[in-house]
Amino acid sequence: LFLILAYGDGPGLLCLSNLIGHSGKQGCCMFCPIKGRRKPNSSQYYPVLLQPLNYHVNGWLHPNIDPYNIIPSTLSDYVKKLKILMSAPDRAQYEKHCLETGIVGPSILLELQPEHILGIPECFSSEIMHFAGANMVSLFTDLWQGEIDCDCTDSK
Repeated sequence: LFLILAYGDGPGLLCLSNLIGHSGKQGCCMFCPIKGRRKPNSSQYYPVLLQPLNYHVNGWLHPNIDPYNIIPSTLSDYVKKLKILMSAPDRAQYEKHCLETGIVGPSILLELQPEHILGIPECFSSEIMHFAGANMVSLFTDLWQGEIDCDCTDSK
């Protein structure tokens, strides 16, 4: 028996991976190195590739990201960040490390024999629900009609 790919919806993948989730600073469910961006005075992060116009949130002014040049994370990247997380001496440091690493705890898949798994994070897939484009028609219809939910400071 060999595990090549772990599929699931968002909550299911989070149970398998123990990663931070899509609204975290390092929120990719496949553990890619993209850092999220957040609105001023907000704690939720968004995986935005291009820096928004007039964006001035200190600490989040990283350059635009070319999706064709994203280097996937490897097992060694995961293990290095997991060691940082596990070295936290107290709850405050643990929460800081969660934010910085994108990991909440060790993946349950680490219990499998290494020779029976493709690797972590290599075995994690995109969320099935979003991969198939669920909710995209509704999202684009609301966007095109100017009815999309957005912040009061945003332009529809």
